[in-house]
Amino acid sequence: MTQYKQAWILLTLVLLASAVDLPARLSYITSTLPILRLWFDPEEQNRLQFPDAPHDLLRAADSVIPRNAAVVLVTSGTDVRHAEYVTFHRALYLLAPRSVWWLTPASSDGTWESRWWLSRPLTSDSVQSVAAERRASFVLAYSIPDLMLPGHKIIDMKDGYVVQLSATPVIPVSDIAPPAYASALWPFQISLGVLVIFILGSVVLSLSARLGYDATGAEAAALAWSLGAGLTSIGMLWLNALGIGLRGQIGLLSVVAACALFLKGRKWFAASKRHVGAFRDLRFSFLNTFLILFFVMQVVLAAMMAVGGPLHFWDSWVNWAMKARTIFVEGHISPAVYMDSSRAVTLQDYPLMFPLVEAWLFGWIGAPDDRLVGLLSVIFYLALAAMSYAAVRRWRGSSSFALLTAISIISIPHIAGQAGSVFAEVPLAVFTGIAALYLTEWQEHGSKGALLISALAGGFMSWTKREGLILLPVLCAASLIASKETRRAWIGLGACVCSAVIIAGPWYAFVAWKGVVDPAFLSVNLSTLVNNTGRLWFIAIAELKSLASPDWGFVWPLGLLFGLLSWRSRPAKIHLLSVSSLLYLGLITLVYVFSAYEPYQQHVISSIDRVIAPVALFPVLWIAGSATVNAGER
Repeated sequence: MTQYKQAWILLTLVLLASAVDLPARLSYITSTLPILRLWFDPEEQNRLQFPDAPHDLLRAADSVIPRNAAVVLVTSGTDVRHAEYVTFHRALYLLAPRSVWWLTPASSDGTWESRWWLSRPLTSDSVQSVAAERRASFVLAYSIPDLMLPGHKIIDMKDGYVVQLSATPVIPVSDIAPPAYASALWPFQISLGVLVIFILGSVVLSLSARLGYDATGAEAAALAWSLGAGLTSIGMLWLNALGIGLRGQIGLLSVVAACALFLKGRKWFAASKRHVGAFRDLRFSFLNTFLILFFVMQVVLAAMMAVGGPLHFWDSWVNWAMKARTIFVEGHISPAVYMDSSRAVTLQDYPLMFPLVEAWLFGWIGAPDDRLVGLLSVIFYLALAAMSYAAVRRWRGSSSFALLTAISIISIPHIAGQAGSVFAEVPLAVFTGIAALYLTEWQEHGSKGALLISALAGGFMSWTKREGLILLPVLCAASLIASKETRRAWIGLGACVCSAVIIAGPWYAFVAWKGVVDPAFLSVNLSTLVNNTGRLWFIAIAELKSLASPDWGFVWPLGLLFGLLSWRSRPAKIHLLSVSSLLYLGLITLVYVFSAYEPYQQHVISSIDRVIAPVALFPVLWIAGSATVNAGER
């Protein structure tokens, strides 16, 4: 059996294994339909989405407490790890950019969750003491008796109250302004915001075409969006550094896009004919029709998870959207994003690519309406599919085989789930895939345009998540190992490293200068490594269990099987994708040795799948690439 036939069978198995997860996803979406049906009543959507949190109390507090104030949240300690834990994080989210300090009589047990509360007696004196320590002027009491605090009770509701401790003017509750949500013009506003991103990315594609690599069709759309999103976020960062607020950033970048469209519009319009022509070879056979319908179903399911209701999955709003909301409300990247100790739970040293693009969308619709921000995740999801399809076609695989490959990747349950969850893992996977695929293109054909695309993606990869700082040296090392063109490999390495230093380096230097500490990890040093080596066995077992899970569509075992079959029949080409996967999986095992979680096992179990996600497309593309290249050589 030829490698091409083997690849067809194995990728079909990936698709079938992934399809087993569809009933669970459909069940989840069915359970969210009551929330989605309330689109025209977003307040009720929030109440249903977060039944454990006092939504109306927090909305009222947001309306009366000044934005530069600090707040002490006081809870009873009876359900500290569930309802009160959610309430604290919803307070951080809805009261952004205010500092929120959490006081509860529950004792601290040293676990990760207990790091975020202050264990104090539930008395008026202890509340006043904490307020004085934290320079808080307001107390937000949730589900506790009246503590008879000195000051003015400016909100009094059935589930809590707000007391103003300072002597600043009191705003009556009757003056509470309604919360802002997107207007009826949001489809038009979002379309303009997305169009600007595409145009900025298209400028890069014009330059890459001059340098010898001309992307068309689905490939051009995927690259324009991905690179445009990265450029938009970097532009916002530097304009912010120049003292220009969010509105000014949107205006200036839109002007740049308009000028580019004016200068290049005719050429881009002419090129669009070639873009459409790139799809003419996609014959609508029974197989292709089935694959396209399956693809549409996956996208619709991801969109239904991501859009229409308030962000629900924890990191989507606690980490990414909370920063985006803060940037929108403040109008710039304020210290509340990266230096507020009460918000350390948001991992404030994390790079800001995804939050800035979310803030960009908030700016266009004029409201921090997180029911719509999931559209960004869906577009990145589409870009992942388009990029994978284009790669197989570039390797001269058939349109059906390219469709099978792309749909196999986006159907992997963990990938589809994270797209619907609006996490940053899918954007990171897109940038990682672009960096690796176009680095390979540069090494094999010497295209400077492909090198430009790869280098930019490598920089944006490091600007998206900290995992990018691991992926960058992994790709560089893999390129040296896998490439026969040593000189090109070194040039590609240098380009990617320089791009990362220019794009992501300033942010990491900034947070280091500000002394922002990552609470999730201990100091990386030899002493910590030696002391925690006993963790390696548990970490390795947890990683292997994840890799063997059907939630990955069995891509890792099937990739190993393909490698064994190739070795027995005819050795496959050493590929940068396979080498990168192995190096990365080995390195992330070491990362958890430095976990600051107590217990650390919780950290491993809760995040190992997300950490693996950026390279989950590699075994699928390695199977497809090896099969098509070897078939072409014959």
